[in-house]
Amino acid sequence: MIIIPVWFYGFDATMYFISALVGFLLSFYFHRLYSINSEKTHKYLYLGFLILSIGLMALSISDMFSYVEYLGCHEMYRPCILSILDNVFSIDDYAYLAYFGLSLVAYFLFIIAYSEKYINFSKMLLISFVAYLLAIITFMPMKEDAFLWYSYSGYFHLTAFIMLTYVSLKNIAYYTKTRRFNSFLVAFSFSMISLFHLLHIFASISGWVYVLGHIFLLIGFISLLSMVLHVKHIQERAEKKRGADKSKYIR
Repeated sequence: MIIIPVWFYGFDATMYFISALVGFLLSFYFHRLYSINSEKTHKYLYLGFLILSIGLMALSISDMFSYVEYLGCHEMYRPCILSILDNVFSIDDYAYLAYFGLSLVAYFLFIIAYSEKYINFSKMLLISFVAYLLAIITFMPMKEDAFLWYSYSGYFHLTAFIMLTYVSLKNIAYYTKTRRFNSFLVAFSFSMISLFHLLHIFASISGWVYVLGHIFLLIGFISLLSMVLHVKHIQERAEKKRGADKSKYIR
């Protein structure tokens, strides 16, 4: 069971929306880098952030729809029905299950991006991912709400935390070698997003755990955006300096 504070209901949709927009910007940035240098790392990063942002946007739209319906239910004193097909499998289930799947694919791409051997490691992880899905389908207890999204939430967030912990550790190790500010921002960002998934595992303890997890998610994406803007600023300064040097020779 996930405890969501009533006052926070609706804010999470906004956080997902902002994170999705930042993710699309990151995808566009890494796509530009890949088109320039054809680096595989940038290819997997732009694909990963694109897929992750699609999942976050779907989640944001679903949560916002649920919030609007929630407000209407209280104003008209009627029961809330958010279903597409029936009263059991709601629109939230479609959105969350899509988000779970897209996020795992995105994190899988992040792991490949920060792995030294792309082909062999990707095959091994793909086999592990398929085995994980088969295990969930086979061993998950069949109860009345077994197909609702929150039945899979704990499994998803635990897997996502493990995957992002690997990505975070790789970036932390890279930062310890380079001591660059951009490397620190990347390591910090992935660490914040991994904490978002970790706190979701314990969201049944308190509503504040759920809130804090979303704050970490937003901090992670904003930190990544700060890294991109910082790199862009450095590139613009370098281009202006080269232009000024050329103008000296022309004179």
